[in-house]
Amino acid sequence: MFFYIGFIFSLTLFVINPNSLRFTIVLLYTLQILLLKISSQPRNWGYIYNSLNHKRIPGAFVRLFERESGRQVNVQISDAQGRFGFNNTKGNFELSIDKPGYSFPAREENPTDMSTTATGQKRLKVYTQRGKIIYYDIPLDPSGKTRQTGPFGL
Repeated sequence: MFFYIGFIFSLTLFVINPNSLRFTIVLLYTLQILLLKISSQPRNWGYIYNSLNHKRIPGAFVRLFERESGRQVNVQISDAQGRFGFNNTKGNFELSIDKPGYSFPAREENPTDMSTTATGQKRLKVYTQRGKIIYYDIPLDPSGKTRQTGPFGL
């Protein structure tokens, strides 16, 4: 917001009393605005959501580990819309998600994509290419709640 206020203020001063310094400042503001518009691409986001009602879950800890070493390389907290995304180098990684009141992995998670650490922690296996954003939609089961199903699993 302050950026645009500065631009409007500089533009107003340039219109009232033009000189080369004010022209240069307005030109730099204009170039910054153009570069921001050109370079801004929509961001891909992963989402953490409740497996029962599909509502997004804010405040979940999403941790990124190197698969081979098991070393944590990044951590994020899902935002108010339950979004997260990691921008990393090429490699094999694993994700773990922690949120009080929820359990990971959800029962609907594909067990072939999961690994288990020596301490019994479950992690989701992921692979990324250089410069690509790691983003997945990950369900969590509310703790103590089970999915209600009727006859024939419906």
